[in-house]
Amino acid sequence: MAKTGLKHFVYGKPNADYSKYTGGRVLGAIQNNITINTNDVKLYVDDVVKETDRSFASGTVDIVTDDLLDEDKAEMLGHEIDEESGEIIYKAGDVPPELGFGFYGQVSRNNKKMYRAAFLLRVQFSEPSDENDTKGESTDFKTQAVSGSVLTLPDGRYKTEKTFASEQEAVEWLDEKVGYGKLGTLTVKSEAGSAAGKTKITVTPAKQGGHSYKYKAGSSVTDPKYGDVCTSGYTDWDGTAEITATTSQKILIVEVDADNKAMAAGSTTVTAKA
Repeated sequence: MAKTGLKHFVYGKPNADYSKYTGGRVLGAIQNNITINTNDVKLYVDDVVKETDRSFASGTVDIVTDDLLDEDKAEMLGHEIDEESGEIIYKAGDVPPELGFGFYGQVSRNNKKMYRAAFLLRVQFSEPSDENDTKGESTDFKTQAVSGSVLTLPDGRYKTEKTFASEQEAVEWLDEKVGYGKLGTLTVKSEAGSAAGKTKITVTPAKQGGHSYKYKAGSSVTDPKYGDVCTSGYTDWDGTAEITATTSQKILIVEVDADNKAMAAGSTTVTAKA
C-alpha cells in the first residue's frame, strides 16, 4: 500500500459509552502521525520463550493543522469562551476532554486509487506550544502542532478504519462518525392548547441529554444549518410548556447543544386555541 495524501481532520464529542459522537468539527490536515506502543514481555520456561505479550500499551497521535480557531481551542483543550466578550479563558485546572478523531488519505492498491479513512475512538489532546516570530524579509508560514494520547475503550478497541473506492465515501464516513454537517430531523406537531392563543407542541425524537430546545414562529421559518448558534431571534422552550402563537403561522423547533449550536430541527403549521 502506497500512501499519497492526507485530508479532512475531524473530531467529535463521545457519549457516555462511546457509541456515538456529536458536535463534529473539521480541521485543515497537514501532517498526522500515530504511534502505538506495545508490551514486550516474554515468559521463559526451560530456557525457551513459552509465552509472549505484545498487546497495546499506549499510543500517541501528533497532528499538524493550519490553524486552531477559538472554538476548536475550547472544544479540544477544555477552555471556556466568555459569551459576552468572546475571549478564551485559560485556567490552570482546565482538563482537555476525550474526543474521537479521524482523517483520510489516498492510497494505491494494485495500481488502483483508493481512499483509506481511519478513526481513533478515544483521544485526549494536550495544550500545544505557542510559537511566534516577527515577520522577516520572506514569508514563513506558521502551522499548529497538537499532540494527544490514544486511549482504549473498555473492550480494548482504539481505532476503526475502512477503505473506499471514492473520496466522497471516505468524507461521508468520517462526517457521520462525528455528526458533522448533518442537521438532524425533528417531527413537530401542533394542536390547540388549553387557553386562547396557546398551542401544544410535541417533538419526536426526544432531545439528547445536555441538549435543550429553542423556537421561533412567523409567517415563514428557515431551518438553521448544522452547528449554527441559535440565540438571536429564538426563544427558550422547556419541551412541555404551551406556546403563544397564531393559527396558520409556522413554528420552528431547534434542538441545540450546551453552546446553543443547532443539532436538529423541524417545523410545522401552528394550530392554536381560538
